[in-house]
Amino acid sequence: MDQELDIVNAILRATGEAITLTLTTLHPSVVQAKDTMASNNLDFQSRGWWFNRERNIKLLRNTAGEIILPAETMQFQQTQNQLNCRNGVHKEKYVDRGRKIYDNFNHTYVLTEDIYADLILLRPVNELPAIAASYLKHLCRESVVIDDDGDTVKVDRIKEQKAEAWHRLYSHELKTTAQNALDSPAAQQLRYRIGSINTPSNAYVPGGRMFDF
Repeated sequence: MDQELDIVNAILRATGEAITLTLTTLHPSVVQAKDTMASNNLDFQSRGWWFNRERNIKLLRNTAGEIILPAETMQFQQTQNQLNCRNGVHKEKYVDRGRKIYDNFNHTYVLTEDIYADLILLRPVNELPAIAASYLKHLCRESVVIDDDGDTVKVDRIKEQKAEAWHRLYSHELKTTAQNALDSPAAQQLRYRIGSINTPSNAYVPGGRMFDF
């Protein structure tokens, strides 16, 4: 299914325009609808979701010693493991500037180490999970109707549909992130401790179990 075409046509219907069979047309209404979709997609994905997060990516230096971020990068942050090894302001040593990683302390783009990072990437609309594309469609419809239509009944109905789509999307996000959290080594160790028997307990230890090493 062409999700971009579906969203553009939803925008056109919401504003009383005729739908289109192709996105290559230069019709002003279609061009405007595509701009609306792109703008809302940028805002929507910038939050970071299960489908556009990349965890623990090793960013390699090029021959000039620079790290160039992928063009679709929306947010960059060193992995928590690397940040835990630094104190205070040293956690801010590396920042992204113009798609390059900048060393704040040595004031240079030429780095002495590769970096592990978590990235949020902008995904094409046609690559979004169906549940995310559905929410984006309702978000786009709401934005154009509020701007162009004075029909409060119509606006309220579209807001309600968007709210329902949000709840479905966010519920899926919570379910996915909860599953990932339970798969982490820390969570597995915690479950092991909670499930252990004949083990001294300690209220100050996560899980209430204490081990002698």
